[in-house]
Amino acid sequence: MTSLRNTTTAIIKKRTFNNHMIRIDEMVEYDMDNNPTVLKNICLVTKPNGEIVVFNISPYTHADSIIDCAKEWIGFGCPEKKDQFGISQKWDADSLATLATDKENENE
Repeated sequence: MTSLRNTTTAIIKKRTFNNHMIRIDEMVEYDMDNNPTVLKNICLVTKPNGEIVVFNISPYTHADSIIDCAKEWIGFGCPEKKDQFGISQKWDADSLATLATDKENENE
């Protein structure tokens, strides 16, 4: 566990899927009285070539749901999702379902 000011970070889950390593870090922010105030999850995926990418999902998503979504995202080849200005957008179950439908339509 590492500590930076009033923040701690710890690895809470690691899973391997399709030769990719999925890692979820939990970041906890504390107030001045050392009470936890904010808990966030961050998901990093290490590809088979060693490249580490962020699976961009809401940091407030439960770790088990992040793992499930990351597996689906990996199955699609770890695509980037950007808006019209090139800014990365967050993935969620709905956007992954839309991507699955789009992929199915491409294969028809």
